Parts: sequence; C-alpha cells; structure tokens
Amino acid sequence: MIADTAKRLLLSMTVLLFASGCQTTDPAKGGFFGGVGGLASGNYQAGVDQRKAKLEDAQDQQVALQREADRAEQQNASMTADIKEAEAQIAALSRELAELDKKIDVARAGANVNQAEVDRIEAELSDIGTELEAQQLTLDEQKKLTTVQQLRRRKQQLEKALLALFE
Repeated sequence: MIADTAKRLLLSMTVLLFASGCQTTDPAKGGFFGGVGGLASGNYQAGVDQRKAKLEDAQDQQVALQREADRAEQQNASMTADIKEAEAQIAALSRELAELDKKIDVARAGANVNQAEVDRIEAELSDIGTELEAQQLTLDEQKKLTTVQQLRRRKQQLEKALLALFE
C-alpha cells in the first residue's frame, strides 16, 4: 500500500510539474516542459514571429522618421541659402542707395539742375531706404527677395531720372 501511495504521489507531482511547465510558451520562462510544450504546439514560433514583426515595424518607422528628418534638413539648408541671398541683396541695395545719395548731393550743387526734381528723387529714394529697412525684419524670405527686386527696379528708375538731369 505504501508503494501504491508513493506511486500516486510521484505521478501527481509529475502531472503538476508538467502542468506548471505548460503555463507559458516561452522556454526561458516556463522551464523545460513549458518550452517543449510551446515548441510542440507552435506557440513559441508564433511568439517569435510576432516579435520579429514588431521589430520590422519599428525599423520601418525608424527609416520613415530618418527620411522625414533628412527632408527637414534639406529644407532648412534651402531656407538658409535663401536668407543669405536676401541679406546679400539687401546689403548690395543699401550700398547702391548710399552711392545714389552722393550723386544727389552732386546734383544739388549744380546750378542748372531742376532742384524740384532732385527733391522728388531724394524723397522717393528715402522711401526706398525705409522699405528696405522694413524688409530686413521680414521673416518671409521669398517675399523679401521679391520686394528687394522691386525696390532695386525703382532705384534704377530714379538713377536714370537723376542722370537725365545732367544731360
């Protein structure tokens, strides 16, 4: 009888051990019997496949984010180039306006020059200078470039008008 009880106890412990090992499909967490059960049922491979899919999704997301970062960096570089170009044009136009101011001073000294026309040219030149200063504060670089080009054309017209006074 004791032998039968010992056999039953041993059988019960084996069943409990096997059942406790089958609670998980991961051999690292469920022990030997759990791992064997997970491998036999395919649950372990399903878990591996699921983790692989998550990893691939994360890698795809990382690639997409890197592409987006690269595009943003290219846009930033383009905007920086636009800003530098606008600033260079503003500086050049400012120098040209200063030179035209000197020509106006020469025109004022001339006795046979229409002083009213010189005053008009000087006032309009002052307006261009004011608009140019306002453009230095503008954040929209495309608008800044367009406005600077328009101001440059106006300056050239004034320069022609001033030169016509000397003819």
